[in-house]
Amino acid sequence: MIDWPIDFEFMNISTKDVTAWFREKAKEFNAMADSLESTFNSANGSVKSPKGPHGMMTDVTLEQVKSAVGKKAARAKEIATVLNTTRKRVRAIVDTNPNEFELIGRGWIKNKK
Repeated sequence: MIDWPIDFEFMNISTKDVTAWFREKAKEFNAMADSLESTFNSANGSVKSPKGPHGMMTDVTLEQVKSAVGKKAARAKEIATVLNTTRKRVRAIVDTNPNEFELIGRGWIKNKK
């Protein structure tokens, strides 16, 4: 139990108002954290994917995407399924590494080397 330094009844503020304010601030902080995380991850070549089967975050790296593409071209959606991530995350890796991948057609990715 939190011992609040303010008497909310005295200020005519309901606890519902206070919890709504905290929830709104939490959304803002989560958005800032996501932005910061994606900035740092794109700089080092990895992108955080959605939570895996055990609720843990998994990293998707450049090497994993290259391996998933293989010798032939593959669709971004299929690569995302194999790596347990989203198509958007795969495209982020591909877009930040234009020397490694070639985009052919709609949603198709091919290794350059």
